[in-house]
Parts: sequence; C-alpha cells; structure tokens
Amino acid sequence: EDLEPLDEAKALERLVQVHGSQRAVARALGKSSGWVTQRLALLKLTPELKQALENKALPVKIARTVGQLPEQQQQSAAEEALAQRAQQKSESSRKPKGAYPVSTPPTAATKRQGEPATAASAQQAQEDMEALAAELKRRLTPQQIEELVERLIG
Repeated sequence: EDLEPLDEAKALERLVQVHGSQRAVARALGKSSGWVTQRLALLKLTPELKQALENKALPVKIARTVGQLPEQQQQSAAEEALAQRAQQKSESSRKPKGAYPVSTPPTAATKRQGEPATAASAQQAQEDMEALAAELKRRLTPQQIEELVERLIG
C-alpha cells in the first residue's frame, strides 16, 4: 500500500520495535538495511522539515539524507540541496533529452592545457555523476540500485 513517507517511517519504527532490529525488518521486507535506515531518518527531521515533506516542498530523497544529520545542520543542508537540485534542473532543461555525455578523466596533458582542478572541473564531475546516475536508473531496478549502494558503502 502506498503510504506517505512519514507514515511509512512510523510503520517501520513500529516494525523495528516488534522485530528487534532494523536488520530483521529489512530481511522481513526483502529490503536492505540502508533502505530501512534512510526511511527511519525521516522521523529525525525537524518539525519544519517534516511539514515541508508533508507539503511536498521537500523531496523524499533530500529529506532522507538530511534526516541523518544533527538537527542544527538540517535546515541549511536542506536549503543547499534544494538549491543544487534547482540548478541541476535548470541546467538539464537546457540539454537535449537523452544527452548524457560520458567524459573521460582528464589526462596530465589536458590538465596542463586546460584549467586546474577548479569549480569548473568539479561541475564537470558533478554532471558526469548525474549522467551515470541517470544511466543506472535506466538500466537497473530499484532493488538492484539498493544492492549497488549497499556494496558501495559497505
């Protein structure tokens, strides 16, 4: 059943109480421990951010990440993530659909000719990661993505 994100998190919290651990809940649901942890992080959001999540002003993806931070850092982290997201959306709206360039890492020669590691190269790295993420989303199921994330962080 489709639940609102906070309702889902509350239900998971109750399941953790019943099953004794996040890992046991993850196993019972056929999900990863990271999946459970990210959703439970929503319950740690400040009241203002919970309200923004309920009003759909704060995307769940950002809320899950921000909820893992200390309360005093959450508001600024959410604002920064929303600003980045807006910038990425405006940049992607200027690119033709389906255009996901894959760049190669700069060689020593291109570094000498071009710019040093600056904001522009950081921006290129960010764009490359976005392209990779889009390609993985296109090729993998949500469960496969969860498994990949678990392997990358674990």
